[in-house]
Amino acid sequence: MNKTILLCLALTCLLSLVGCEQKIDTWSGQNVAYINMEVDSTVVSFAYLDEDVDTVSVEIAVMGDVEEGVSRYVEVKLVEKNAMAGEDYETLAERYEVPSGTTSCVVPVVVKRPNDESDKEVILELVENDDFYLYYQDDVLTSGSAVVYSKTTHRILFNNVMKEAPNTWNEYYFGTFSPLKFETICTVMEIPRTSFLSTSYMGFGRISYIANYMKAYLDEHPIMDGDKEMRMGDFLYQ
Repeated sequence: MNKTILLCLALTCLLSLVGCEQKIDTWSGQNVAYINMEVDSTVVSFAYLDEDVDTVSVEIAVMGDVEEGVSRYVEVKLVEKNAMAGEDYETLAERYEVPSGTTSCVVPVVVKRPNDESDKEVILELVENDDFYLYYQDDVLTSGSAVVYSKTTHRILFNNVMKEAPNTWNEYYFGTFSPLKFETICTVMEIPRTSFLSTSYMGFGRISYIANYMKAYLDEHPIMDGDKEMRMGDFLYQ
């Protein structure tokens, strides 16, 4: 009797396991493409760049089946806000290859230095196609965060306006910041603008040297900055 009960229980468990195995769902969804960037926008300030063009590399990642020997394609479009193709940015191809055996590709968005002080904006949008669906629409910024950002669009904002001094600007040596003074220092001393964004490059010794060199230069070659002559930090004139 006990053996019969144990046998029935064993058969019941086995049938339950078989039933469960039949319900287990492996990957049966559609192939999905999404924008794999940490945030949903990139800002380019040409005021700190020496070049007149800059490339924003937007990574597109895909999920789903990875089939060897078969390339797939993601489709994109660039929506302009107050920017013009050719003048402010370069047009994109309509689709980009995800090479065989890989799970990502990069879309290079090339933007150009604006001729005015307006803020330019273009938006890269993924487009659903036969290869990829767009089920992964958004995500949170960090775990537990309430900030949600898009996984199917990426905003690119760019301008040629210097709205504030670079982080290494030292008023004690350089004096009050102005875009013209910054431009003059970079031009006269042939210093890349991006150097002023590097704390390792712009150490105390270099700051002191730049300030003293520019003071001597301005003493010999006065430059008007607004309604006053350009000058370096008051410390240097004591």
